[in-house]
Amino acid sequence: MKRNTVHQSAIVLFLLVSITFSVSVQAEEPLSRGKRWIRNHPFTTMALTMVHSLFKPDEYQGANLNTVLSWKIKTKLLEKATANNLPWHLHVYPHFLQEGLTDKLKATLTKVHGQYPGLTGWLVYDEVQHQSMHKTAEAIKWLKDTYPDTLIYSNALPLGSPYPKKYWGFENERPVPQDGYPYEQYIRDFATIMQPDVVMFDAYPFHENGNTSNLMPTLNTARKIAQEQGIPYWAFVQSHNDPGRGYRMPSESDIRMQVFMHLAYGFTGIAYFTYEQIGEGTALISET
Repeated sequence: MKRNTVHQSAIVLFLLVSITFSVSVQAEEPLSRGKRWIRNHPFTTMALTMVHSLFKPDEYQGANLNTVLSWKIKTKLLEKATANNLPWHLHVYPHFLQEGLTDKLKATLTKVHGQYPGLTGWLVYDEVQHQSMHKTAEAIKWLKDTYPDTLIYSNALPLGSPYPKKYWGFENERPVPQDGYPYEQYIRDFATIMQPDVVMFDAYPFHENGNTSNLMPTLNTARKIAQEQGIPYWAFVQSHNDPGRGYRMPSESDIRMQVFMHLAYGFTGIAYFTYEQIGEGTALISET
């Protein structure tokens, strides 16, 4: 009798565990668009590029860069990328924000997508402020509906400005909240209003004066909000100098430190700013 009781108890326990497991599986939320895309593209490395004459696909791939980030629609650059079977992402240039998502813009994006194979992602606007989030959201939604297999994302400002307007933008019809506009709320609005597939930011820590104050707080905040929303998180890392704004050229160990730190935090995409030199600055490569 005792043996039967133990046997029956074991069966009941097994059934309870099975039911609990079944319920937990059913309750598990489906993966977000971004996480589904990451399943097929586990780690993205790219560098912002615009100058086709300096873009050498063999060197680019030799530096373990697996995706081209075309900051503008540059025909010869895209021809090189597609000829070498390199996936590429396109920055949807911010001039559209004056007029919104027009038929002309849709036609332009449709044409470039059809003309150059390998477009796997769209970066919609850059360093978007609150005032631009709703128009950016329209473009993100249209791209999601039109190109469901591509990654649709944007890029946020870094932490560092003491002024709410830096993140809020021009007041227009939406004045800055009286109690301010903290950076964490900015990133949360970035993720919830625009609903990008990825939370991405740029934080360039290496200044001529030695300051490196904004990287860790920016990284922690963006990661926190992305995890809240169940989406991946990416970052631009500094690979340039800019005398006009006081950025120094990072050393090789500086760049490795940035990349490894983001990897340790679970980032699945790294973009270098920039690939070739722009203006007076230098970058990953230069004409000399």
